[in-house]
Amino acid sequence: MICAAFRLVLDLGDHHPSPARPTLLDTWTTHCRDLAVRAADDGDLRPGTDPNTLADAVVATAFGSRVLARSPDALTDVPHRMTQAWQLLLPAVTDPANLDYFHQFALRREPHPTAPVS
Repeated sequence: MICAAFRLVLDLGDHHPSPARPTLLDTWTTHCRDLAVRAADDGDLRPGTDPNTLADAVVATAFGSRVLARSPDALTDVPHRMTQAWQLLLPAVTDPANLDYFHQFALRREPHPTAPVS
């Protein structure tokens, strides 16, 4: 679904912002902010982490990863780029007591190649 949304944004544009009709990137940022607020409420974020700043960074990283992939064939690179980004971002925003769990969670989201069948 995310890949399809990126295609729509990159191929058709996302040029109709208004309070009644936010852009796709605005919608993603809102959802990320809501998740960051929930994480803070659950004690998973490092104290002082601003949910708005975190949401902006996550959306920019996801969009930047897709742009760097440059072609539809390179979409398989996006999960790896996001895993790398999370490995760098998590220590800055996660409660140190939960850091190992979230590192493992991020790694589980990256597709792993299947072994060739002989």
